[in-house]
Amino acid sequence: MSCGRLAAMSLVAGSLAGCATTQVSGGPSGSPIEQATLSIGGRAYQIDACTSGDLQQFLGVDLADQKAGAFARVVIDPIDGPRLRIVAREGLDRAAVFTRDQCSQLDADVHPTNWIVNNVRAVSGYVNAECRASSGPPVSLHVRFTHCH
Repeated sequence: MSCGRLAAMSLVAGSLAGCATTQVSGGPSGSPIEQATLSIGGRAYQIDACTSGDLQQFLGVDLADQKAGAFARVVIDPIDGPRLRIVAREGLDRAAVFTRDQCSQLDADVHPTNWIVNNVRAVSGYVNAECRASSGPPVSLHVRFTHCH
């Protein structure tokens, strides 16, 4: 085997060994979620999945409790800042959309990492939200995530 071919194979093997996994805080071991709490009214959800908004052409992230059917979309608007949409099978009559005006706290950061897979940028960041619509239960979301793809 030539030195060039051996070097190329070593480079490929090394790059595959360094593949990132998604991490969400507070989620199951090995998940991209480092810390994750979502509550709607008195019901608590376990965020166990995250997806880069790049897949659907927005700067943000989709977070989900796949088993219980609760979903949060965090969108970073370049002018108005973060917005939050919550959808749940139980606890909400319809999707709830929150801006800073409806929240005592709505702080979020979603930024691309240096990972791009299948033309989709992985994102990392956090969201801290305490919100309440004029009608409906209070919503609390606190999540840290890394390498959501």
